Amino acid sequence: MASTAPSPDSDLASISTFIQLIPSAAHYAIQTTRYLFFFSGWLIQSLRNTLSTLLYPSLIILSPITLVLSALLYILAPATVLAQVILDILVFTPYHFAVYLVDSIYPIYVFCGAACIIGVIIGYVARWIVLWVAEMVKLDINGAEKDEKPRKMLGQAGKVKLESAED
Repeated sequence: MASTAPSPDSDLASISTFIQLIPSAAHYAIQTTRYLFFFSGWLIQSLRNTLSTLLYPSLIILSPITLVLSALLYILAPATVLAQVILDILVFTPYHFAVYLVDSIYPIYVFCGAACIIGVIIGYVARWIVLWVAEMVKLDINGAEKDEKPRKMLGQAGKVKLESAED
């Protein structure tokens, strides 16, 4: 019977063939990368030339405007500094103070909020337990037994009195 397992010599032959192909594969990869870099450089240079050609007339038109604008900004510099100082005093400082205060109070806010939420949950559960126990004992919330039917009668000051059916 012939064995189907490959011999160690064939494994070494395939590995040596693979090792011989590595330099040529690396050469082709480097050449491809180099050509891609040349192409991308050419593309960027072409775009730059095209844009500079298209934008040159606008640069000629805008150059006097930039001179006038820089002179105007130089003249308005004191007003700009005054506006920055006023904004700093009236807007930014109170804002930063409020942010600092809110950051300082945040843990207390979270603690009180959690306490309120837990209080509501405990209150609701306690109410549910009391109603459940009252149902089990068959007592009404007002303390009368469920078999008795209370009657409402107006008292002297307009208050509601509960009287049992025996009266």
